[in-house]
Amino acid sequence: MAIHCKRQTSDFIHLSFFVTEPSPKPDLWQLFAPILSEAVFSPTNEHPTVRVWKDTALIWVINRLAREHRAELKTTFPSGAVVLEKLKKIKWLRELSLAENAAGRSIYLMDMEAARDEPVDVLEVLQAALPAGVISYFAALSFHELTSQMPSFYHIGRLANGHPPSSTAPAKAVDRNPLGTVLFEYDGVMCYETKRYRGLTPGVQTRVIGPRTSYRITTLEQTLLDAILQPLRCGGEAVVFEAWGHAARRADFDRMAEHLQAISWESLVRRVGAMLEMLGTEVRNDSVLGKLLSKVKNQLNSTDEVIPLLPGLGFAHESATWRVSIP
Repeated sequence: MAIHCKRQTSDFIHLSFFVTEPSPKPDLWQLFAPILSEAVFSPTNEHPTVRVWKDTALIWVINRLAREHRAELKTTFPSGAVVLEKLKKIKWLRELSLAENAAGRSIYLMDMEAARDEPVDVLEVLQAALPAGVISYFAALSFHELTSQMPSFYHIGRLANGHPPSSTAPAKAVDRNPLGTVLFEYDGVMCYETKRYRGLTPGVQTRVIGPRTSYRITTLEQTLLDAILQPLRCGGEAVVFEAWGHAARRADFDRMAEHLQAISWESLVRRVGAMLEMLGTEVRNDSVLGKLLSKVKNQLNSTDEVIPLLPGLGFAHESATWRVSIP
């Protein structure tokens, strides 16, 4: 639920600091209250959720606001870390319980109108953990309702420019843990961070969930492509085939074609063609995707290497049309 500025300002104005650092004078605090209220009122590109915060991100925002308004606040205003501690004491922040917290960071719900034990969606916690990241893989499949399976792990991707070092084959996970880097466990779900390349991730969108919450997440079509390239991180081959079984009625194939053209991997186009053929999903020949599939198919010959439908998995049969091994 949204935090209303009027209520926030009232709550803040009546605060008093009892800390070892110099406390702001009441008039300075009254100046800062609406400034902070406005900063956490609506999502921004830098902070898609302003309802849930990582400690370091919130401290950074508080310090930035204090610097920007130094003329009004003077130099006696407390540090962001002190302000955060006070917000915890007055119950303006509720710390969320994280297990196996590898980074040791704290994450808080900032919502005065939330019920005491109101659950917070794991996707919002994940977005707060990496505000610049993109919710991906199994988490995105679940969000787009492409799978009936309940994910036991979620991913958020940290975007890097370009393509992987080798663009002749789908990227392999370079993390010691093939699922990625452990962030924490929340509400029984393991959360991972992984490196993603912008060149392989043209399909990113912002979805508005509430007045103070948005998710940066892969599009449905990008998520289907990711399921082919990263089946393990998407829950395994059964989940991948289930997700693609929904493609005919759920996917925008023109948008998928745009993603494929941006990625510019012939091997991925072949895999998409083989997947559609295997599932009996028809694509109009005169559509953008149909033309792209025809172009790649016509360039194939019998000497081209046979590649597996899903990287890293072996299959006994072969699609002669696409030179792809299939179940």
